[in-house]
Amino acid sequence: MLAKGGHPALTLMSLLLLLWKEAAGIEVPQDSKIQQDLKQPPTIIKQSVKDYIVDPRDNTIIIECEAKGNPVPTFSWRRNGRFITIGKDPRVTMRKRSGTLEIGFRNGGRPEDYEGEYQCFATNDFGVALSNKILLRVSSKNTFIF
Repeated sequence: MLAKGGHPALTLMSLLLLLWKEAAGIEVPQDSKIQQDLKQPPTIIKQSVKDYIVDPRDNTIIIECEAKGNPVPTFSWRRNGRFITIGKDPRVTMRKRSGTLEIGFRNGGRPEDYEGEYQCFATNDFGVALSNKILLRVSSKNTFIF
């Protein structure tokens, strides 16, 4: 394989370039049936900002988390490092086909009670994707937004 007087690194480099050229030509078919059957781990595609300051006069706090994957991911959340049980607190719900949390205050409650660090987990059979850690704080007269 090595030509007489040839350099092993050059031969290896030539082989790698040939393999790369062949691999670069592989395309994923655009056929919707093939795309539908293509299994892939979750990927976060939308999330709230890392430092999320909310207005205490709002009736609802929305913490966004959306992901794609095949199979479709399921979502869970941690607040201050502990998993949240959706449905345990009647003010906290999760949107259908999404991981977006909604915390409502129309029937009482204080937004300050929900301050903390939130993180979304999107999970399927092929892996887990994590959102950024989102620090939720309620605006006060001492909070300056630049």
